[in-house]
Amino acid sequence: MHTPMILLPDRVYILRDRRNQTIKTNREEYNIYFENVIFPYLPGYDVQVDCKYGRNLGHFWRIDDFPDESGFPLAIRVFDNFTGELLCEKETTVFLAASRQHERRFTLLAIGDSMTQSEVYLEHVAMKLKNLDFVGTRSFNGIVRHEGRGGWSSSTFMEKTGDRYGMSPFLFPDGVAPEEYYGEISFMENAGAEDSADTYVFDGFTHEEINGRAYLKDEKLMRETDVIDSAPRFRFDFGGYLKRWRIPTPDAVSILLGCNDLASKSYSDYKPALDRLIGNIKAMIDSIRKACPTVKILIMTPIPGGSGYAWGLSRGCFGSAAMFRHIIAHTADRLISEFGSHEDEGLFIVSSHMTIDPVYGYKNDTRKANIHSEHQVFVNTDGIHPNHAGYRQMGDALAGAVEAVRS
Repeated sequence: MHTPMILLPDRVYILRDRRNQTIKTNREEYNIYFENVIFPYLPGYDVQVDCKYGRNLGHFWRIDDFPDESGFPLAIRVFDNFTGELLCEKETTVFLAASRQHERRFTLLAIGDSMTQSEVYLEHVAMKLKNLDFVGTRSFNGIVRHEGRGGWSSSTFMEKTGDRYGMSPFLFPDGVAPEEYYGEISFMENAGAEDSADTYVFDGFTHEEINGRAYLKDEKLMRETDVIDSAPRFRFDFGGYLKRWRIPTPDAVSILLGCNDLASKSYSDYKPALDRLIGNIKAMIDSIRKACPTVKILIMTPIPGGSGYAWGLSRGCFGSAAMFRHIIAHTADRLISEFGSHEDEGLFIVSSHMTIDPVYGYKNDTRKANIHSEHQVFVNTDGIHPNHAGYRQMGDALAGAVEAVRS
């Protein structure tokens, strides 16, 4: 039997309920689902939790009644239920933080893929925390702003200079001041426009006029009708991003990437893509730190995905949900090993992979078991994306980390 991995960082941040509630109106709950934190999670495993608080409810640990302490240790142990052998164990420290009224406002920039573009987990954080502002170039609801791009990988943010379907807001051509760069012309003309061709791609932006700035067209850098550079070189420049888009300096930046880097990979070829993901995140961190030395950086772990049924609905016969979970488990393990235990450097792991319900946290429906049956069965219908409940569980994880780093 292979030794399982326990995907548990050294620190877990949990937003607790408010103390001293005569009538309890503020309730919080945090879950660690064993299927998400233990890989592989097999029927023959006995999972035990050593902790003074919370409850081991069989397939997950839950805390919804919080102690007065600001933190406590928690250990997960995995036994072979047949032999009684201890297969592995790992300990973490849980840090509790309560949402409170801070004297100064706190700004958060969220970078991510379609899960960030959906805004649901960010809205949840906005509702839970006080004096919190979101910054970014995109917003659909006017409540939260962000840099969420559906279908994008870490490499897209690092490399997509632009076409009519999008451009990385962090990339700038050499030789042109960020404030003087308009962007890729076909995308910018549609972004935020009322008659844009594709609302998923173009909505959420503020439409801008070019006003004499340099722009990219057909991979050439131009100003007015003149070609400035026929083969421009671009750089990822977080400081330039703040200047170009007039973004206030954030107090924290969250990064949720990895799903699109790895969803099309297999057992045999995912490791180079995982290396690229780690390298891209490191490059992002370096650029962010250069522009904002004191910023807190929150690395969110990607979620493991839904059932095999849901995977087949969207992917047909490509791969399997089990293979995707294998890849995402190794991704979470790598993110924790690379970026965990660096809190003194302002770098924090947000364990979003642990907190999402593996069954009821993804989009679901009831359907006939088969064409001849009248029996209705519960099924997941999306192998990647959460439902609103799952997004809120992700928001619980992020809210705990944000409140902890601002305290």
